[in-house]
Amino acid sequence: MKKSIYLLLILLMAQTSLTAQTHFTISGQIGVPLDEFRENTDAIGGGFKIGLFVPFAPEVPVYFGLDFGYMVYGANTQFINENLQVRTSGGTLLSSIPVNLRIQTNNNLINGHAVLRLKAPLATVQPYVDGLIGLNYLYTRTRILDETTQRIFSRRDPQTGQITSNQINAETQEQSVVLSYGGAFGLQIKFSENVRLDARGIYLLGGKARYYDRDQTSLWTVNFTGGGTFNPNNPNPDDLDLVTPDAVPKESTTNMFMGTVGITFSF
Repeated sequence: MKKSIYLLLILLMAQTSLTAQTHFTISGQIGVPLDEFRENTDAIGGGFKIGLFVPFAPEVPVYFGLDFGYMVYGANTQFINENLQVRTSGGTLLSSIPVNLRIQTNNNLINGHAVLRLKAPLATVQPYVDGLIGLNYLYTRTRILDETTQRIFSRRDPQTGQITSNQINAETQEQSVVLSYGGAFGLQIKFSENVRLDARGIYLLGGKARYYDRDQTSLWTVNFTGGGTFNPNNPNPDDLDLVTPDAVPKESTTNMFMGTVGITFSF
């Protein structure tokens, strides 16, 4: 096996005198759950990935790299319309204010890997293979956003009164960090001297994690718990209660296939 690898390196270096260069890649990516992970969720993920790769030596087509990716593999958006009552201290109803909320729940995956890359230093099309090892961070996060025309709950600058964010609050319901390792095969196709199209297929084995599926989060909603009254001059975000019926996370290994297409810059 070692003799074959050495022979491959010699043949690759004999093909061309191109100097190995540091390169940076930015890509869009999709992720497809496999095995136990696929049995628990059929969500196809989407996101982006970046990577930096440095050659071991100018004339050696072997690189050490680091890549990082973010992906949403299941999302739910709900719109809640509430008519909140404004009353006097004596209980007299003054008005009813329509409040529109957007509840955004994302199942997210962030991963980072150390990468060992062997690349054919050819002039136009450069195939490569990778070995990867790193971590996956899976988490489910819900944000409650104020979509009311008057932005009653939105955050404001205390001095200017200008709206700084329409996010009322946010909460992470579940999170796991697990080992991730695998291999990849890719192609870099020359556009110009320092720019190449980069396409890559990655097979990753992931450790056992706890997570929610988008079918579960589609049942989550928000209740107004302010006792039927509302003070528009002093809105209280704590009056908005996230309801997660039967919120029992699923658990499995997190094997995935990822496909990426992007641009690589050499320097």
